[in-house]
Parts: sequence; C-alpha cells; structure tokens
Amino acid sequence: SSSAGSNANACASVLLLAVALQGGCPARVAMDLGTFAEEVLDAVAGICGDAVVETHQQAAHVLDALCRRPGTDQRELAAVFGLTLEQLARTREVDRARSEGTVSTKLEKDPVWASFCASDAVFTWNVLMQRINQAAHWREEFRELAMADDDGEGSGGEENLLEDSSVAGSDIGSDAAIGGVGGGGPGPAPGR
Repeated sequence: SSSAGSNANACASVLLLAVALQGGCPARVAMDLGTFAEEVLDAVAGICGDAVVETHQQAAHVLDALCRRPGTDQRELAAVFGLTLEQLARTREVDRARSEGTVSTKLEKDPVWASFCASDAVFTWNVLMQRINQAAHWREEFRELAMADDDGEGSGGEENLLEDSSVAGSDIGSDAAIGGVGGGGPGPAPGR
C-alpha cells in the first residue's frame, strides 16, 4: 500500500509539473512545517530574547519578521497559524498605521473599519502568541522525553501514568457508588 501511495504522489507531482510547464500555474514546493516551526522559534528567541511571546507588541514584531522573510507566501503563513488571508492583511494594515502614526486619521476617516482591523489584529496576535508558545512548550517536552529516553527512564513514565489514571478512575467510581459528588450516573437518584 505504501508503493501505491508513493505512486499516487509521483503522479500528482508529474501532473502539477506538466500544468506548470504549460503555463497553467507556477510550480510550488510544499511548506516544510518542521523547518518553519524551528525558524519561527529562532525568530522569537531573537526578537523576544526567550522562546515565548508575552505581549502583542512582540507578536507584531514576530509577524512582521515572518512576513518579510524571502519567499514567504502570505496564504501559507495565514493558514499555518489558523488565520484567514484577510485577517492577516488587516493585521498588517494596523501595523503599518501604527508605524506611520496614522491610526487617529484612519479612526476619523472610517471608525468602523479601523475598529474591525484593530479587532482582527488583537485576535491575530493572540493566536500567534498561543501557537508559538505551544510550539515552544512542545519542543521542551520533546527534549525532556528524549533526554529521559537517553538516560533509560523512558518506559517508567508510561507505567506511572497508567497507574495514576486507573487510581483516578477508581475514585470516581467509588464516589458515584455512594451517591457523592458526580452521582448523576445511571441508577436511581439518591434517596429513592
């Protein structure tokens, strides 16, 4: 089945190349998310001095750095962070207005649009902060797991986790059996 999948991928690649050569669309290389994640975390470390983003201003600087990277596709960048292209564009518009000092002019000219853009910018920065901080956390978790595995501690953690969850499950069952907290399970209501 893996050869069928690789054959399908090869056929799709040949088809895309043929369309590109005929002038239908430019040939594109898929984004490598692992490399992109490392580049983002490196950019965050360079801008913020740490692996996490703590403020909207830091998130705005990181977004600006990512958008200015050579070869950055705005659609892919928006998609990777779970944003629409329009949200990304409005956030960039807010960044430009702030750097040019034209925020008050835009507010006077069209307050609804300016407010809409500002709301999108806050949402975008919150999403960036969340995704980047999650990636930093996951990278640290992975490093800890890899170090524990290198030290020979890899299998003990899983066994302890299973023991902890079975104890937690037995506590819930005993509470429900005596009609305590969470006694809304199957069977008659307490006092009947």
